[in-house]
Amino acid sequence: MKVKSIQFKNHKVLKNLKIDFLDKEGKILDLIVLAGSNGSGKTNVLEGIYNHLEKPNNYIDIALDIEYSEKEQQLDTQLHNNSPLYLKILDHYKNNNQKIYSAIKKIYDKEEELPKIIYFPTEINFSKVDKADDKFSYTYQFFNKVESNLVKNIPSYLSSMVRMIQKQDEDLSYKEAKLAVATKVNEIFSDLDLNIKMIGFTKGIEDLPLFRNKQGEEFNINGLSSGEKQLFVRALTLDMIHAENSIILIDEPEISLHPQWQQKIINVYRNMGKNNQVIIATHSPHILSSVPKDSIKILEKTPNGIEILDCEENTYGQSMEVIFKDIMGMKTTINPNVFNKLEKIKKLISEDKEATDEFKILYKEVRGILGEDNENIILLKLELNYKKNMRKRGE
Repeated sequence: MKVKSIQFKNHKVLKNLKIDFLDKEGKILDLIVLAGSNGSGKTNVLEGIYNHLEKPNNYIDIALDIEYSEKEQQLDTQLHNNSPLYLKILDHYKNNNQKIYSAIKKIYDKEEELPKIIYFPTEINFSKVDKADDKFSYTYQFFNKVESNLVKNIPSYLSSMVRMIQKQDEDLSYKEAKLAVATKVNEIFSDLDLNIKMIGFTKGIEDLPLFRNKQGEEFNINGLSSGEKQLFVRALTLDMIHAENSIILIDEPEISLHPQWQQKIINVYRNMGKNNQVIIATHSPHILSSVPKDSIKILEKTPNGIEILDCEENTYGQSMEVIFKDIMGMKTTINPNVFNKLEKIKKLISEDKEATDEFKILYKEVRGILGEDNENIILLKLELNYKKNMRKRGE
């Protein structure tokens, strides 16, 4: 299940904007990264997709074009009515519709393979956990808004995995099963070079996930930093609810994350589950530099409202300077006040006013701020030396 396009009608921010989630060949993108300035409507797009699917009668001003997988189309054919497929699935889970249940059993090996819509708001609160329960079991839901009431189950989910692994391999001891769970968790984040690793579970009745940092300090899941919690909560929630064939909406995944993690976080989400479509809203240049340009949709404010632009510049692997200026539209990556002073100095040089008090005062001030080894100061010195030599030659 993937979104092909979304069309708004008389939206307070996006007006009548239509966004196609397609590549240049017209194929639906598995990864879409929405970029743009504050107030350009990135979060509105994510909420529009989720809200329309959840309450289509309340959001008739939004139209979604959805493409279904082969199995989803088979299920749709089996159910013989004109409702959208996801509403048919919901009918079963609300009313215990045996016809729908029988059709699902014919087509899907496991219930968790059914499509889902998963929405991560900007920041997820993770309340303190006192005890994990190894009797946790997954219950399928089509709508999954990842908030504290859902993520609080993560410690219990990990604890229950220990029992599940023991059932699968009776020769494995309880201690070895715990280590296997820790190894699986660490593999999810192996690309991020984290300062911490899960090493097992706490002793006693809590049975909480136990971590150790590179300094040798040990602490349970409640002792994680805010950035570490966001990482673990988001990725492990996708694992816990079996994100497959799903639409995953993530608002600002960079929140509380070190830039080094932001550069690689997209790979973590893309590697969770199978056949998912990940749609992200971000301000992070580190994320933009980690994805191909075809995946980026830029929402731009214009006098006529918000327009959607495809990214024309190559983004993958580019420096932050290029991303800031060419993709995010920033005039400069340095302090705007200092930038304006540098521009004034360049203008005075071009007007041959290096001997004026205005130039001398401004040049001295900026050198004091940036230092003699700064790239901008070095370039100014080269320009001044060049002009000085030209004057000596009488040119």
